[in-house]
Amino acid sequence: MADLSSPDWLGMLVHAVATHPRGRAGVADDLGLSRSAISQVLAGVYPARTDKIGRRVVAQYNRVDCPHLLISLTEAQCHGFALRPCPTASPREVRHWRACQRCPHRPTKGEPKCD
Repeated sequence: MADLSSPDWLGMLVHAVATHPRGRAGVADDLGLSRSAISQVLAGVYPARTDKIGRRVVAQYNRVDCPHLLISLTEAQCHGFALRPCPTASPREVRHWRACQRCPHRPTKGEPKCD
């Protein structure tokens, strides 16, 4: 997870605005914020604390390269796969779950349990 006291999330926001097809409006929609809030944050004149915006930016745009799926996931998606209970209906999902238990991106929360 990116440190919210550092400007890393601001760099992520600048990159997202630069690469999003709809620019600031598209990023604002992705984050559930107004376009003017994004503009103010980027200009350094946002009147309130920006820690909540920083958390939203990190949650939306900080990516993890999944070594099992071979795709880029948000941290929330990665953690959702890794911390879910062991699936029992699909051998493919069990292989995925087991790969997540050994993954360096896996957050620590209890011990894996799959018999």
